[in-house]
Amino acid sequence: MAAREKSPEGGASFGGDMGGVKKRRGTLDDPKRDFERRKRLFGEAPMPSVVAAPRPAQKALFPWEGPLRTTQRAARLLCLAALATLALPSIARAQRPNRHADAKAAASAPTAREAQAPGHADAATVDTSRPDTARHPLPGEGLLTLRPARLSPGGIFEFDIALSGAQSPTLRLGKSTFRAFRVADGLFRGYGAVRVTTPPGQSPVTIEWQSAGQRHKAGVQVAIAPKKFPQRRLTVARQFTSPSPEQKARGRADKKAFAEAYSAAFEPPLFTQNFQNPVSDSARVTSVFGVRRVFNGKTKSRHMGLDLDGDTGTPIFAAADGVVRMRRGCFYAGNAVILSHGADLFTAYFHLSEFAVEEGERVRRGQLIGKMGMTGRVTGPHLHMEAKAGETSFDPASLLAFDFFPEGPSPSLAKVQSAAPTAHVAAQDDASDKATSGPTAPASTPAPPSAITASDRRDHTP
Repeated sequence: MAAREKSPEGGASFGGDMGGVKKRRGTLDDPKRDFERRKRLFGEAPMPSVVAAPRPAQKALFPWEGPLRTTQRAARLLCLAALATLALPSIARAQRPNRHADAKAAASAPTAREAQAPGHADAATVDTSRPDTARHPLPGEGLLTLRPARLSPGGIFEFDIALSGAQSPTLRLGKSTFRAFRVADGLFRGYGAVRVTTPPGQSPVTIEWQSAGQRHKAGVQVAIAPKKFPQRRLTVARQFTSPSPEQKARGRADKKAFAEAYSAAFEPPLFTQNFQNPVSDSARVTSVFGVRRVFNGKTKSRHMGLDLDGDTGTPIFAAADGVVRMRRGCFYAGNAVILSHGADLFTAYFHLSEFAVEEGERVRRGQLIGKMGMTGRVTGPHLHMEAKAGETSFDPASLLAFDFFPEGPSPSLAKVQSAAPTAHVAAQDDASDKATSGPTAPASTPAPPSAITASDRRDHTP
């Protein structure tokens, strides 16, 4: 049995068999403090400190290995950037799959005022019940009907607007606005024309109308066919290409007179038959509509009419029933007559040698209005005929070829015409007397020409 020893601190110890001293009650196990206590009691070696193992020496690099590794790292970064660039658009599209569809739906959505009328749509369909007719739905179960189905620059067209409760509807194509007359309750009809400079393709058409004291509008897309116009070079007197100040003043006065004639009050159609050739069916066309005219080597204007050949003194007849809005001697147009046919349709006859009508007179289709001449800016005797729908000039040939009554007499249209203002009835009776016994239409006056087509010869008078 080992001898019992006293420790310097007075504690009992049983030698080195216990491997340590008796811990006081309440102390924590702390290996480092126990080791220090042993050191004081038994003279043991101090606790060795922890020393990190030395890193092995790196292998020496060749001179080119550093730049090579740098280049490899740069190449990896470039590849990662390229992959990210390719992947980001796909990720963006996946996150916004309906962005374009939402934008398209928002563009086609009706405005606040249009939303007041249910049933907004603009898909066009071809009307099989009427030849060459397109139908475009309008809000509130309305309908826009266009004839012909495909419009052409410089051509005339007919439009019907069916809208319940609508008032004063108008159609706007490009910069041109056309008015419509009432045919029946909720049904309106008008005539328009496509400007000669209108580009081909889809073109927007806007319908505006009043209902319940508010203004509404709806838009559709119509097809415009391509059309090319030729060029013609002419040589005329220098005064017509370089006019004097007095001549310029006369031209401005003529322009003002034309504007007043074309600003006649809107009224329903005055005609009940198709338009006829004002000279004859066999009259030779010397210049068509839309030709770019180069006078004395300089482009001055575009030919906005139809030139019909003939001799001085050849009779000129009214193309359709109407009212004489202007009878004037002009600097460029020479002796000119403008007829209003109602529904914002006008015809003009230039370079006349004689007048056979008076301003404000009511004329009938085929009535003598003047004689062919070469007054104004011309190179020879001929008739220059113009046609307008509102303020838009269009090809007179399309007016002469257009069938305004493809289905025969229209009872509703005849009712509208019978209710038209009768301010020109007295003038009409006077014009009829002049056509039979007056000095402007003697017995030797040639008979008016027949219509251009068989359909034009039909009498649609109710």
